[in-house]
Amino acid sequence: MKKNWCLKRYEDIRYNIIRKVIVISEDRILVVDDDDEIRSLVEIYLKNDGFIVHKAVDGLQALEMMEKGKYDLVILDLMMPVMDGIQCCMRIRQKYDMPVIMLTAKNQDMDKIAGLSMGADDYMTKPFNPLELVARVKSQIRRYKGFSKISQKKDDRRIEIGELVIDEGMHTAFVGDKEVRLTKTEFDILFFSGKKQRNGF
Repeated sequence: MKKNWCLKRYEDIRYNIIRKVIVISEDRILVVDDDDEIRSLVEIYLKNDGFIVHKAVDGLQALEMMEKGKYDLVILDLMMPVMDGIQCCMRIRQKYDMPVIMLTAKNQDMDKIAGLSMGADDYMTKPFNPLELVARVKSQIRRYKGFSKISQKKDDRRIEIGELVIDEGMHTAFVGDKEVRLTKTEFDILFFSGKKQRNGF
């Protein structure tokens, strides 16, 4: 009887936590290109694979969007007005560590070297196969999240899953920049569940 009561109590608390915390699990991709057709084509293929896609027309707009939201990967055109891909990539690397895939119509080795040396993780020349681009996006995100898990293990008191950040030391939980108010029991269950999910159990 006591076991059944405890189980019901646990499920009630778990349900309350789910109501309070809404976590975005899909990976968010920022596509930066001044060509409308390229942006739309990439968006279609990425959305078909379950990605959340945001679009920017130049490097400056991309940086402004990155200040307002978290992205898991950036697809960045090399030649753009206002701020080109090289300048944008340099600015991205000053603050962020997510993968960057560079797109360009140029096929010169020096252009590829310039993009990679400024912090790009991969490089594709236009015209490109959209399916190959999606495959490269998945590969880069897998590798990025693999490195992130290694880093997370160094701090077992802090868990990040999507936009959810749980800090056991500070006893706080945030979704984006909004704090989620939880009781001690709710927080303990959330932290335990988050730890299991982070560690793949």
